[in-house]
Amino acid sequence: MRRSWWRRFPLCAAISRPPRRPDLSWVLNGYTIVYAALLVLAGRLADRHGARRIFRLGLALFTLASAGCALAGNVFALSAARVVQAVGAALLARASLALLLATFPGGRRQGAVDFRVVYALLAGAGLVIAALAPGETPAAATGPAVR
Repeated sequence: MRRSWWRRFPLCAAISRPPRRPDLSWVLNGYTIVYAALLVLAGRLADRHGARRIFRLGLALFTLASAGCALAGNVFALSAARVVQAVGAALLARASLALLLATFPGGRRQGAVDFRVVYALLAGAGLVIAALAPGETPAAATGPAVR
């Protein structure tokens, strides 16, 4: 007889209760709103304090917030970590463009910026395709699910 996963792992069951759909929407919406709101400010900070310093700060924030996402015990902790991730991502995005423009001379600059634009379009297209694609998640498709 097959036992339910929460009986096999009682600590996991105590930590991760099924979240409600509105709570889950804040995992995505919180990131998007904070990221969009901070892009201009992040560019200004990169201009004022130096693109390298802001890039390093953004990388550290994003990395620490990613660890927070991995260790989040509930949907609220995950949402908070995603908001911090958005702050780091905004700093990274604006500082990386400033570093890119400073690194490449005028003649080669257009190709470098075009590569960044194509990369951003592919990343966005992947999100749309994943959202619209029918079927199971990749984790469920690779093997038997823990039930």
